[in-house]
Amino acid sequence: MIDLVEPNGTKRSIVLWQNGDAELFLNNKRYVGTHNSSGDRVAVTVGRGNFQFIAP
Repeated sequence: MIDLVEPNGTKRSIVLWQNGDAELFLNNKRYVGTHNSSGDRVAVTVGRGNFQFIAP
């Protein structure tokens, strides 16, 4: 599980599974999507939204 804090203070937790699935926990809700990575950069798509981050 990866915990991220955005510059505005929003906190989210992300689980990245080896099969490309992703789980995002934000504001006490669970969202299911997919992820892919290139080096240390990770892109996550959940529903109609997506975001990227650098893996710790």
